[in-house]
Amino acid sequence: MIAGGQFNRFLRFWNDLGFNGCGATISSDVGIITAQLGIDIVRGDILPMENIPGPLVVITNETLGNFYRADLPDDYWASAVLPESLLQQIYGQ
Repeated sequence: MIAGGQFNRFLRFWNDLGFNGCGATISSDVGIITAQLGIDIVRGDILPMENIPGPLVVITNETLGNFYRADLPDDYWASAVLPESLLQQIYGQ
């Protein structure tokens, strides 16, 4: 078993070696989502009445291509929230 979740190095191995795999993790975007939730609460836009679960990301052989980024370095964590311009600013080579 190889653990790796959304870590691009793991996704690169998976893609390049072609093994059958599955990655599951709480999204690395949880910090961004939590910060926005805090802002929304302070502004009075939302008042959660129960726990809000973190987004669970499940990567399968079929969805690997949606997460793996050959153009970004190994330390990139797959994100569904950050815009491409910011990803390039942070991780661009």
